Amino acid sequence: MYVITGTSGTGKSTLLSALQDRGYRGYVEPIRSIIEQQLKIDGPALPAKDADLFISHVLSQHEADFEDASSSLQECFFDRGIPDSIAYSLRFGVDPAPCIAASERYRYASRVFILPPWEEIFVQDDLRGKSFQEYLRFHEMIVRAYSDAGYVLEEVPRVSTEERIRYIESSLIAGGT
Repeated sequence: MYVITGTSGTGKSTLLSALQDRGYRGYVEPIRSIIEQQLKIDGPALPAKDADLFISHVLSQHEADFEDASSSLQECFFDRGIPDSIAYSLRFGVDPAPCIAASERYRYASRVFILPPWEEIFVQDDLRGKSFQEYLRFHEMIVRAYSDAGYVLEEVPRVSTEERIRYIESSLIAGGT
């Protein structure tokens, strides 16, 4: 079970979709879907309304996705993992302890693929709503969360999606987990 992480606007969702098109099992980032769902129903689980509840929803979805992936022998990729919830907790001023505990309980492959900030493909939208500079700072929070959780981060180059897939596949063949 491999994680693809990085700040918003780095091409994670596009890469995951392309990996799924190649036959890999994939789990989408829960953050965007939770925000969209909460906005649709005017729900409270939003970072600006109740950040604790929002992080709780995100963490629950990460855990459910992990459990689902664990029941399969098929190689899979996650668009973000539980350590991302640690970074989001810190970003939103929420106690990260539940996310840290979950990160210790649910372990992905030791190597995590991180997509670096890439201003040329960064798109600001209603759900992101932050500047590229803010995402550079958040990238560092993500790096720290994964490093502190004991993962080895492998930076995926700023190249086309197809080249990123080739890079990841070559890396998996060459280095195992």
